[in-house]
Amino acid sequence: GKMTIFIGQDSLGQYIGLEMSAGAVYGIFAAVLAVMLAFHVMWAVGLTSIGRRQGIKTAWLAWIPFVNRYVMGKISGQANLFGLKVKNMGVWVMLLEFLDFALMGTAVGLYYADTLGAFFAGEHVYLMSAGGFGSLPVPVTATGGELLIPYASAASVLSMISSFVALIALFFSISLYLDFFKRLVPETFWVYTLLSVLLDITGLMVFLVRKKDPVDYKEYMQNKYRRTYYGGVNPYAQTPPDDPYREYAQKGDYDPGDPFSDLKPTEGEGENQGEN
Repeated sequence: GKMTIFIGQDSLGQYIGLEMSAGAVYGIFAAVLAVMLAFHVMWAVGLTSIGRRQGIKTAWLAWIPFVNRYVMGKISGQANLFGLKVKNMGVWVMLLEFLDFALMGTAVGLYYADTLGAFFAGEHVYLMSAGGFGSLPVPVTATGGELLIPYASAASVLSMISSFVALIALFFSISLYLDFFKRLVPETFWVYTLLSVLLDITGLMVFLVRKKDPVDYKEYMQNKYRRTYYGGVNPYAQTPPDDPYREYAQKGDYDPGDPFSDLKPTEGEGENQGEN
């Protein structure tokens, strides 16, 4: 089969299309899968390396898609979401992202069911570029006209639900990434988080920090503050320094004894007073 994607119109109003053979389509698909697999492997290697050093017995689960978020949550520790303590944020991210994937996968399958069927049957199919970033191309006729899509309504509903779930998953993912990278790279955690979210290269970011040991972020920042302003000394837990002249002092300087000793009678005086 062949595939043509209309990407615009010329001065005469004729559609300009990019035509690809079946081999080219399969090649692009294979390249995308290879890149996704490479990022997944880097993600798994990074989490497994960190998890094993932390004594996490289930670190090997990082090799399973979506479940690697669970391992990420185990390394991150307890999360605090608007005052609500979450034991493992990775579990929620795992469930939400899997639900989003299932919904969107079903929507795409329904939307392109006839088009893909015709392509695999060796026919020439046509798609119209939607133009928007992240928007899927629309199946059309050979002249760029509207094509009836049997399951378009169902696909649209599933797509909207998927978008809502994806938004929630993104929110939880940001929280997870922040906690994770705070423990591994406390100085630049926000850079790693932004790159993971904006460029979708979490696997690479995790791989880059695989040799670092997690730290307690709050304790790390407290120690950094002490080093910066107090030379590493805790100003609230200092013990008084020893007196450098203590060895030259007399006993009475540090052990004055009974302050009323001068007013007490001596042993002999006490006996005489008793006889009188």
